[in-house]
Amino acid sequence: MLKTGRILLVESQEDLRRRIDRHLEKVGHDVASVPDEASAARLLEDGLEPDVLVAEEAAFENSMLSELAPTATPLLLDRTIEESSEFISNDGVARCAAAPVDVARRVEEILLGRRTSSSENSGERCLEVASRLTSSLREARTAEERVEILIDVFDSYFGVKGSLVIRRAAASEDWVQASRGIDDALGDAIFRELTRRAAIRALRPFLTRMTTETGTHEIACVPIAIGEPEVTVALRLEWAPAKAALRQSLANLVGAAVRSAHEHARLDESEALLAAHATSFESLLLMSRDFTRAPRRAPLCERILAALGRELPMRRSAVYLLREGEGGILDLQASSGFAPLRLDRLGLSRHHGIGAAALRDADTKKFLHLAREGAAAREIGMLLDVGLEYVAPILDEGEPMGLLVFGGSEHEGDMRTWDLQILRALVGSAAIALRNLHQLERLEGLSSGAIRGLVEAIEMAHPQDRGHADRVASGARMIGTALGLNGTSLRSLALAALLHDVGKIGTGAGTLPGSVASDLPEERRVRLHPILGSQILSRSKPDPDVIQAVEQHHERYDGAGHPYGLRGEGIHLFGRILAIANAYDRLVHGPKDALTPKEALQRLQRGAGLLFDPGLVALFSGEIDRNPEAFAVTRSADWFLELTASS
Repeated sequence: MLKTGRILLVESQEDLRRRIDRHLEKVGHDVASVPDEASAARLLEDGLEPDVLVAEEAAFENSMLSELAPTATPLLLDRTIEESSEFISNDGVARCAAAPVDVARRVEEILLGRRTSSSENSGERCLEVASRLTSSLREARTAEERVEILIDVFDSYFGVKGSLVIRRAAASEDWVQASRGIDDALGDAIFRELTRRAAIRALRPFLTRMTTETGTHEIACVPIAIGEPEVTVALRLEWAPAKAALRQSLANLVGAAVRSAHEHARLDESEALLAAHATSFESLLLMSRDFTRAPRRAPLCERILAALGRELPMRRSAVYLLREGEGGILDLQASSGFAPLRLDRLGLSRHHGIGAAALRDADTKKFLHLAREGAAAREIGMLLDVGLEYVAPILDEGEPMGLLVFGGSEHEGDMRTWDLQILRALVGSAAIALRNLHQLERLEGLSSGAIRGLVEAIEMAHPQDRGHADRVASGARMIGTALGLNGTSLRSLALAALLHDVGKIGTGAGTLPGSVASDLPEERRVRLHPILGSQILSRSKPDPDVIQAVEQHHERYDGAGHPYGLRGEGIHLFGRILAIANAYDRLVHGPKDALTPKEALQRLQRGAGLLFDPGLVALFSGEIDRNPEAFAVTRSADWFLELTASS
């Protein structure tokens, strides 16, 4: 198997140079090809460091190429022979025929020799295995070609003493084995391990050490996702990395290479479909982009059904998705073409009934072709009653996410090949969008939880401020909405309002060592809490507007505020908004001499132009007059999540 190398090709005949260049690049080499020695010299002077320098013998005569590339191994093209049976000639120089295949073969031998003589470690070998597989597997079009590539690559780096190829059928007892160099005892041990892992989750590449009566063996297993049934290659290696971390890294790298090749193969297939169905394919791409923009599950499911009805078309359809955190329950999320009340009481599960039957086959099926036993019979009957005929599982790398059921096609009989291709693309795009949505929801949950934790930490440090952050955030949101802010801007304002006092966490003695306030008296530290707050928040790299709002919420409109003494509109808009919402809440909910909302508004109005932005004070007063209860809010997390969903 060819090793990845940097090749400098010097050949005056353009057609031959291009053919050699294409062949070397096809097998994964980084090739720089030039027509003459002068061009090659310029590349070398610019810093190119080739492993192999391929050129006619004349190119080395009276030239500086050898001096400019002292570490490169020269390979001379000999036009007098058709195929070089001898690699090293009598004069000790490496030569080959001027043919792409022969050049590639001789380059391989040179690179193998260089690798063998070098002192590369196991980590470098793991990276090179992944690099070679990534470039080579993409060229394979059949499972057999992939098997050969895997064996060759592993043999080049770790040595292969035997191989076992298993074609995994639907039933484990029907798995077909093709063994070479692996005895029955070791084959049985490998088979048991594959069966065990397949029962737990979808198979992924792994390295393991197995002991039989013939000794201890290093085994690498790699599943290949081309064709049906799936093929798994087990290799008995001469050696493997000893460290557990390196072994796991090698398995992960090989898995990434195989997945990359699989995606590349799917892309090739898609490109072929594009040539035959350009309009439909463009529609599918737009559909995929539309899916990824859905903010929540319900809108996404509605878009899935709309795309299904548009592309196939299907007059009736429904989407069931796995319920979060509750085992295998499948809930109806959206439906089209019939009243959802007909099915919303039909509780499906991934573990029994139609859910288990559909997910077991992992492909689009007609209900009539599924085994109608027990719960499945009742569920299929109800679905057929409303005109649903097919079920397509929504899977993410083999893991079930839901079911798409549909019917009412304009065409009689089974679905056509092109319809199935469209459906696979639709379901695949839906799975990717659902996965991304799930990850986004988890991140939003973590983010909101962390924000809530910071707010509670402020309130624990300053019990008199309990509820203050929520009320200020509610007031800031009121002003921001009245100003026409929405999406990301409104979310940033709300976040700044919730955390405007986060710097008070660091105002106690001995906290935040090295900060601007660590050596100051407590009164000064409290006064500088806006700067301490910006120090805390800057570590999580939020929107810059959030940092400025937290820093500037105690600035005054007349320039007499702190910490910077900013004036007028030189104060960030969010800082001016927070100053009003913060002051209003302190006046209404202060521990001493609390004012009524009307009195608090009068106090704000007296400070307009001195303490506060007069335009914003007028806007806030108008909003409070219209809705006096709008300022009160129980917990910020609820509506903060709503803002996150809408942004």
